[in-house]
Amino acid sequence: MTTHVRSTGPAQQVLLLVTVFVSGSCVMMLEIVGMRMFAPFLGTTLYVATSIIGVVMGSLSIGYFLGGKIADRWAQNGMLTAALAIAGTLVLGTAFCQEKWLYYFGNQYDIASGSLFAALAIFAPFNVVLGTVTPIAVRLSCASERTIGNAAGTIYAVSTVGSIAGTFLAGFWLIPLLGSLEILLIVAATLLFDALLPLVLSKRNATLATAAVLTILTTAGMMRLQHFRAIAAAPTQGDVIADFNTQYRRVQIWEEGSGDERVRVLSDWQSAIYTEESRRGELVQTYLKYFRLAEHFSPDFRSAVIIGGAGYAFPRFFLHAYPQRTIDVVDIDPAMTDIAQEYFDFQPTEHVRSIVQDGRIFLNTTEEKYDVVYMDAFSNLSSVPSQLTTHEAMQQIDRVLNEDGILLMNIISRKEGPEGQYFRAQYHTMRRVFPQVLVFPIRSDDERSNIILIAMKSPHPIAMTRSDEGLQWSLDHQYTDPVPNDVPLLTDNHAPVEYYVTRAIYCLQNAGASGCNVSQ
Repeated sequence: MTTHVRSTGPAQQVLLLVTVFVSGSCVMMLEIVGMRMFAPFLGTTLYVATSIIGVVMGSLSIGYFLGGKIADRWAQNGMLTAALAIAGTLVLGTAFCQEKWLYYFGNQYDIASGSLFAALAIFAPFNVVLGTVTPIAVRLSCASERTIGNAAGTIYAVSTVGSIAGTFLAGFWLIPLLGSLEILLIVAATLLFDALLPLVLSKRNATLATAAVLTILTTAGMMRLQHFRAIAAAPTQGDVIADFNTQYRRVQIWEEGSGDERVRVLSDWQSAIYTEESRRGELVQTYLKYFRLAEHFSPDFRSAVIIGGAGYAFPRFFLHAYPQRTIDVVDIDPAMTDIAQEYFDFQPTEHVRSIVQDGRIFLNTTEEKYDVVYMDAFSNLSSVPSQLTTHEAMQQIDRVLNEDGILLMNIISRKEGPEGQYFRAQYHTMRRVFPQVLVFPIRSDDERSNIILIAMKSPHPIAMTRSDEGLQWSLDHQYTDPVPNDVPLLTDNHAPVEYYVTRAIYCLQNAGASGCNVSQ
């Protein structure tokens, strides 16, 4: 016996296909923009990507299950309208609250737990609701049980095409063009408009539909204004100058301090410069002052490359301090050069070349040779690009260095105990390639901080004295204690940097917890 379901006309079929296309595209747009939303608070580690993807897939699965139950009991177009309206409203709420939630989870939990809890709070609600759309649409689009297979195949195909479109739309266009908040508002408005589409197409309800759309746009505009006010009032970031997205990162620029101590800062202190022209030749960040040690270990160097340009604070200093030497700046983000010129007083000359490329790909493919390689691609403990830490990466650096060339590498870690696993792994990975690796921690105690590792191709020891007071100050901070070789080398096959980082943060937040004995 055949069970009949209320059939739908051609116009309704088109509306169903539009609905599932929009739903699929919105799911992927939200998933991709989520990576950008999480970055300032939880980094860009595998934990973040795994949490977002896992929660989205799990939430959709729950939605599919519930949608199937709903479809069997209430196969009506009104159910789709309700689902889209609820999802759009939840996305609006997320746009308003996401920074507060991310700040909370990023500060209260380690990276792994914080990423998972944040993903559950932000992505689970609206993805459960969006998951109900497809099974309801399948039920509405089939005329009888004999057509269920064809209906399901068509609906899922269109939904998948929508997901593909949303993926490319977000990754190739929207994220470089707009901020995360704007994209959330666009998705919310799209879902709400899709819910109202039957009204929009109905002449009888044209006035109601127009009023609803205007309400959506007004709400989005008010939320955007509220966002600007929240940024302007942010107590932790001084006077905000800019807040926008590039293709690869969220950029926040602000100024703080006063007088000749006033500084301009790029996102999480990735770069900083003094705003006073009289201090143009000075470095703000202490760890960058250790990069001057290239003068000591390779006094006659002529060419250099820095992996990780950020706001070009060090290249700017380099051109001032060494006007006759050349430096290449490698950064994956093509917007950083323009940002450096517009906001960080970087003035390009014939002695600097900007290279837009992933740092590891550059090392693998370049035929250039350098006297000095500066590695400054690790902006914080939550964002460590593992491909630049490995034995194979060190071999490539060795290849591009001239004879007697040196590598100066900035990392963030402690030195001892479980919290120092990353430092010890990095040190011994470098020692496998370079005959000399010297350690210069920024702090004299064993708190987590920047550590400068200097690797030399030459096996010959160099005297640790200089007449230059600034260089001697840095040389006096050398760490000479033996570095235990108690963790595996970092390789392209196995570089558990996120694990080391997460354990370090956990131990620092849970002093005395089992497995966190610093005497290990």
